[in-house]
Amino acid sequence: MTIAKLIYDVPRKNADLMYAAEFDAPDAILFLEKNGKRYLVLSDLEVDRGKIQAKVDEVLSLTDLTKKANDRHGKTSIAYVIDALCRSLRVKKLCCHPDTSFEIVDVLRDLDYEVMPGSRPFYQDRLVKTIRERNYIRESQHMVFRAIGLVRNILRDSIVRRKRLVYQDSPLTSERVHQMINVFLAENGFDNEDAIVAGGAHSVDPHNVGSGALRANESIIIDIFPCSKKTGYYGDATRTFCKGRASDKLHHMYQTVKTAQLKALKTIRNGTRSTDIHQTILDDFTEAGYSTTVKNGRNVGFFHSTGHGLGLDIHEPPRIALNDSVLKKHMVVSVEPGLYYPDIGGVRIEDLVIVEEKNAQVLGSAGMYWEKDLVIE
Repeated sequence: MTIAKLIYDVPRKNADLMYAAEFDAPDAILFLEKNGKRYLVLSDLEVDRGKIQAKVDEVLSLTDLTKKANDRHGKTSIAYVIDALCRSLRVKKLCCHPDTSFEIVDVLRDLDYEVMPGSRPFYQDRLVKTIRERNYIRESQHMVFRAIGLVRNILRDSIVRRKRLVYQDSPLTSERVHQMINVFLAENGFDNEDAIVAGGAHSVDPHNVGSGALRANESIIIDIFPCSKKTGYYGDATRTFCKGRASDKLHHMYQTVKTAQLKALKTIRNGTRSTDIHQTILDDFTEAGYSTTVKNGRNVGFFHSTGHGLGLDIHEPPRIALNDSVLKKHMVVSVEPGLYYPDIGGVRIEDLVIVEEKNAQVLGSAGMYWEKDLVIE
């Protein structure tokens, strides 16, 4: 008997649903695929728009299915609506998205459906990007570098007063830079989720978004990863800057990260093992004197993965780390080694690449890609 795939979720929160239906909505909608034919169940509010915009074979009325559920069970919760849908399509076996609630699964099993959990991602085809998807990511990445360029210009035009940065006669803080990034991206059709502007001590914590005054002569990590409101695809890049004079230790650490990243970019191709990329960077860092360990109760060195897949989600498989992942042609992955020491600062450099048969194609602005200088005068 045919196994149908089922998703009930909010599209903008579920990349698998966005991928399968190519339809965005602020509320949960019902999707089912049987024998390659895709059905979308929408409310009266959305049904007409869905018939025009959704990339499915048939759009069905939630109102009609709810009436059928009420007639049969005297209940109208979504599990009984799913039962009405499955009966109309002669489905008895369901592969449910892993985010499906236990309440729905329990009711369906009580109604004698055979229910099994799906994988993550629910659609494995998402991992290898089509030409259209690669172009969408390319567009998003171009916007990332425009935003990084904005921040670089702000730092360049800032002055130093008592070791703190001042921009246009006001103290330059992480929060202020965040706001300028957000406004710029919003004006260009992008949502921005907590870009990282982490200076000094905050730069040593890879996911610290940063707060407070930005200071001269310290590392400042800028990590921007917006999502296009038009396409739903992300971009992602990181640069590390220092306004003023960087210490010899920070210079050396920066050059070590930069060399490791460029080396990793040259090794990526179809069939490359993630573990080989990550282990090589770890070994190179250790040889350069930057061991990864715990010192004074905190992690130091390189203690996150080298990269991750990206598309409709900011973090998708594969993860470039010590695992069994193998990169395949037309996957899009980040390459972002970093080093973090409280007495020196944090450094991370990140680019996105398309995996090709014999190399990796770096995405984004060519100028900003090669412009990986630490110090901004």
